[in-house]
Amino acid sequence: IAAELGDHPYSATIWWRLGYAYLERGDEANALASAEAALKMNPDDVQALALRASLLIKQKNFKAADADYHRACSIEPDADLVRRKILYFVNYKPEGKN
Repeated sequence: IAAELGDHPYSATIWWRLGYAYLERGDEANALASAEAALKMNPDDVQALALRASLLIKQKNFKAADADYHRACSIEPDADLVRRKILYFVNYKPEGKN
């Protein structure tokens, strides 16, 4: 995924996917940085908002997480879908770290 950034450095999708890859490796700091980079490219990216919200919850930054949740819900009318995405990321455990 990181290699794809060379070809598409302004793709929000690639940035949030890179963030997810970092999350899979247990690197929450870089996952958050990648989600934030995605949101700079596209502030309306629901996946990036959900990823960032989940990481903010893990940091106990509930006010910022709630803002991302409400922003995502203003874009994606299915609030249950947004909640499921956030909960997936919050509960994600990298392999070997369960």
